[in-house]
Amino acid sequence: MTTTAKDRFDFWIDRGGTFTDVIGRSGDGRLATLKLLSSSPAYPDAAVEGMRRNTQTDIIEARHMGGGSWVAYGWDQHGR
Repeated sequence: MTTTAKDRFDFWIDRGGTFTDVIGRSGDGRLATLKLLSSSPAYPDAAVEGMRRNTQTDIIEARHMGGGSWVAYGWDQHGR
């Protein structure tokens, strides 16, 4: 699978005790913001859920790399 700059998303995530704020920037520069409950029975992890919703993909794997860095891999409904 080859990715291009337009396929890339950058995220800034602030996880607090009550809410997790997720800001996503798509490859074409569009910004999307979300505020999710940090702990919810609707999803296992607020940061991963925020990335999933912003990219509209199924996050297959997400790794916290330390500090504020995450790496997430996902595919859309067309397998891209």
